[in-house]
Amino acid sequence: MDNSNLNLAHYYGRRAENHLKHFRYDKAIENYQKAAEFTEEAMKGITSQTVLASLRLQHKDHMRQVNLIQLKKAMVDKYIKELERQRENESNPKKRSPNGSRSSASTDRSNESSPKQSSQGSSTDAICRTILEMDLQENSIPQLAPLELPPLLDFESFSFNRLDKDDL
Repeated sequence: MDNSNLNLAHYYGRRAENHLKHFRYDKAIENYQKAAEFTEEAMKGITSQTVLASLRLQHKDHMRQVNLIQLKKAMVDKYIKELERQRENESNPKKRSPNGSRSSASTDRSNESSPKQSSQGSSTDAICRTILEMDLQENSIPQLAPLELPPLLDFESFSFNRLDKDDL
């Protein structure tokens, strides 16, 4: 077995986890995809069915992580856009003309420079942390009911027959 491909797969998997912790979704996706590719390469030439099954599961997990991160990234992007839209609505009250349309003074703000762009990184991190905390709460292991132990067995009631060497 070519251990270098498997080692590289583990390496890129750890890098992806690190990027994910720091909310660098694009880099995490790239690294999980590389890990999946190296896991596929490691599967070539494997004859042991248990090793092959393990590598298939690892490959499947890497691809599942890519899909989850893409969904999470889309959710975060949607949430950020919604927050920006709400901030813009709060900071720029819409003036409506009698016919219900916006006045020309409030229709286009794209040419103005926005001071919030410099602080957008920190607000994005805060949003990502909030979403990550919500994910952790949703995915946490539910509390299980305590186990009830069966009553103790009375081993004296069991009888064991001795087997002699001749009986075998």
